Amino acid sequence: MLTDRVLNNLKNKCGIKIQERVVLGFSGGADSICLLDILHKLGFVVVVAYFNHQLRTSVDEEVLFAKKVAEKYQYDVHVGTEDIKNLAEKLNKGIEETARYFRYQFLVKVAQDTKSDLVFVAHHADDQVETIMMNLIRGTGLNGLIGMDQMSYSKFSKSIPIIRPLLNVWKDEIMSYCEENDLVFTTDETNIDEMFTRNRIRGKLIPVLEKYNPKFKQSLIRMGDILHDDHTFITHYTEKIIRDVVHLKKKNFVEINVQEFKRHPVSVQRNIINDLLRNFTNIGKKKTFNLIENIRKVFAGEISSHYSRLLNDLHVIVEKDRGYLLINLDDMKDGGGLKLENEMAEVAIPGSTPINRNWYLKTTELDVDEARVICKKNEDNYSAYLDVGLGKKKIYMRKWKAGDRYAPLGLSGHSMKLSDFWINKGFPKRLRADWPLIYLNEKLIWIPGFQPAFDFRITDSTKRAIKLDVWKDK
Repeated sequence: MLTDRVLNNLKNKCGIKIQERVVLGFSGGADSICLLDILHKLGFVVVVAYFNHQLRTSVDEEVLFAKKVAEKYQYDVHVGTEDIKNLAEKLNKGIEETARYFRYQFLVKVAQDTKSDLVFVAHHADDQVETIMMNLIRGTGLNGLIGMDQMSYSKFSKSIPIIRPLLNVWKDEIMSYCEENDLVFTTDETNIDEMFTRNRIRGKLIPVLEKYNPKFKQSLIRMGDILHDDHTFITHYTEKIIRDVVHLKKKNFVEINVQEFKRHPVSVQRNIINDLLRNFTNIGKKKTFNLIENIRKVFAGEISSHYSRLLNDLHVIVEKDRGYLLINLDDMKDGGGLKLENEMAEVAIPGSTPINRNWYLKTTELDVDEARVICKKNEDNYSAYLDVGLGKKKIYMRKWKAGDRYAPLGLSGHSMKLSDFWINKGFPKRLRADWPLIYLNEKLIWIPGFQPAFDFRITDSTKRAIKLDVWKDK
């Protein structure tokens, strides 16, 4: 039964139990009416969300239909609208892309307003085939050849997932379900309008390809599944090693260890750069394969130049064993701005202490049991969890002095000259003199960007824990 397959997808592929309240992107077509009926049978409380793109004359009838369907199932209904054609012209983007952007923005907003846990959409296997074909024609990498995921997140929320439980269900199976269950649905006339690329692929290209391989669609889905496993491996591998590769990552300024970068396969190198561009720059659609590959080649030493200006405002620089990806060249002078303005500054506990006009050190008192758990998962070199002991303590920041020593995690409590530590880490000389050092009394307990001191690590005997964060004022 199709209901059982959807339940299996939700449990085993998305890790979802029956939720009290979810949002369904509802168009009135066979796909969404089928999914609505299945969710009802599975016990979900559904908020029906209809988005009017103002592209068709039959929209008023569909809004009325959506309200009637919601009333039949005794569900709430929300209706949103935008003039997509006008917006697409203003934004200089395609109608399909613009429609998708504002539709998902609307669905997530409805979920937030109704305190719903999930957003469901009714994409099915035929939609997946068309998506992969569109990506292939435009030019894409692994991510595009995978197509859509059964569970993903939009740019509008990292806590409300988008769920596609029909993604392994074919259109003809959906139509059979509607017929067997006497479900009435509407027909969207734009689905056959060849102005849209997707419709031309569906109506013209795929039938031609099926003459060469009658099971072309099934083969394409199978390819996507295989590549999904490859992509998952590369992603997990990258997550494990990226902390050793990326030394400093702040908005519009990234510093990496190029020797570590070179150690990894080209596919991983590309994945690292793709993530950095997506998360730490605002280049958006300028992020192309050629851009990623040019950056990779500079960092990997495959081209002789140690400096490359890519786009008008993106610079790639290699300086000895350090690589930099940045927007403002002035940031090279002070490591992205992390420069201690005064010779010494006492740290507020708890509270925020200025490092300079833009950067702060935030100190937070933590529950000890909580600190023991989360410190093991910390992968941010600019956050540290420390045991500072009981009683009144004075923590302060100061600059480097000759003779300073450090006993970081990894040396079992043995100390070394700070100058040697920085040399071992490949830390640029130009940054050392003004880099903030965090002291407790006369002991160096942490250097932002590196591991904390061994003697101040969180242990089973810790009685008092604090968290230190370096952050930039926006």
